[in-house]
Amino acid sequence: MINTIKDIAEENPASEDIVIHVDDLKEAENFVRHLRDLGVVATVHSFEEGKAIIRRVHQSTTDRVSNFLRGGLY
Repeated sequence: MINTIKDIAEENPASEDIVIHVDDLKEAENFVRHLRDLGVVATVHSFEEGKAIIRRVHQSTTDRVSNFLRGGLY
């Protein structure tokens, strides 16, 4: 959590990386599209040798911590 707060203080969103094994980039993009259909904010961060790194962004956490860092009581 400390690292997340430091990242948000440096204007980066709260996020986590997930590794999935797929045959090609299109399959990884289809998975991200499925996540978006479920309401998850995610992107394909990188793809190499059948491994795709999916970055999931936690917007609510980013907003809440940003508000705390600005002195809010949210």
